[in-house]
Amino acid sequence: MEKGEHRTHEAIKEVKTKKFILEPTEGESFIDVDGELFPSKAVLVEVVPAQLQVYTNKAAIEKTKKVADEKHQASQEKLEKLKNEKSKESLNK
Repeated sequence: MEKGEHRTHEAIKEVKTKKFILEPTEGESFIDVDGELFPSKAVLVEVVPAQLQVYTNKAAIEKTKKVADEKHQASQEKLEKLKNEKSKESLNK
């Protein structure tokens, strides 16, 4: 990870931002802040001019990818359904 190999992993999307919300994929989780654990459902993170390092494990990456793929599939199905409904509406006019 120190050499940046993780940046090319298919589950990684690099985004430049000043703020983001970090949410666990399931229920309540814990966040480690300077060695202390705090319960957390969601965390607003504001990046200050410094280096931020986030560490995770392969299982978490795979689970995140699976959840993202499922959400993407669901949104694609919803979009297709809306397109079909619009098409039917225009045919019925």
